[in-house]
Amino acid sequence: DAEGRVEDPERIKAIVFRGGIIPSLRKEAWKFLLGFYPWNSTTKEREDILRTKTDEYFRMKVQWKSVSEEQEMRNSLLKGYRNLIERDVNRTDRHNTFFSGNDNPGLTLLHDVLMTYCMYNFDLESQEAMKQQLLQLSILLKALDPELCDYLDSQDSGSLCFCFRWLLIWFKREFSFEDILTLWEVMWTRLPCDNFHLLLACSILESQRGELIGSQHDFNTILKHINELTMKLDLQDMMCGAEAIFLQLVQCKELPVKVKEVLGLYVASSSGEEESPEAESRDAQQQQPLLFGLPPPGGAPPRPAGPPRPVPTYP
Repeated sequence: DAEGRVEDPERIKAIVFRGGIIPSLRKEAWKFLLGFYPWNSTTKEREDILRTKTDEYFRMKVQWKSVSEEQEMRNSLLKGYRNLIERDVNRTDRHNTFFSGNDNPGLTLLHDVLMTYCMYNFDLESQEAMKQQLLQLSILLKALDPELCDYLDSQDSGSLCFCFRWLLIWFKREFSFEDILTLWEVMWTRLPCDNFHLLLACSILESQRGELIGSQHDFNTILKHINELTMKLDLQDMMCGAEAIFLQLVQCKELPVKVKEVLGLYVASSSGEEESPEAESRDAQQQQPLLFGLPPPGGAPPRPAGPPRPVPTYP
């Protein structure tokens, strides 16, 4: 509008979900998708936010830069974070020109950003959070494909630990750099739910179902096969599959509560009781036109959600 507010953020997020953002718009659009700018902020408010956040960043940067070696020796947590960050920075993808070469200033910038983030959020995500994501992925996969889950269980792979890398770095090693930017933009929209990355993991596993079961893999060969999928997957196919899985699950009339929780469909009433199935079904139907019926720019039809999938039944 006249004051610089985004007038229809939900439509913008739906368009981004349909295909990411063109490179020239990423610098500004990412700030909205990542919550740096509120969607309803004015141009003046965004200028103030940028100034405040910039000052805050450099104040926090000074904090860790001013810590002496002697002080750091008495702060095992900070020392551990520094060692971890220095190791990860050294292992950064050097095929990307921004990080290529040993003396590339991009590496120094990355190191400083990560160290400053530690000062901002000292209580970083723990291994428990990753275990929770693997548990949620298992819940989805069991609802979607019990036979595949039973097979993985029989090969000591039911914990889905071979998917750990996917969830830890959001599929960074599975797709090209440009595809990853598109994928992350799609996930930053938080459509159709906060756990779209888990739906994508299910989509990849379903695409490999025949190979996993048909070849009678054991634990080691399952891990080897999954790791060798790097750069062999088609991102659009996998995202279409993930969208199809979501549509399939939300149409189930007797979906387990744990699955609803993972998909963000479980809503307790004001009395603390679960909403009726009729109310949940109505809410899911109201979501679908916005998320999946919106055509991308130019009026072209939305991308197909992949081949029809049978709706699972539950006892």
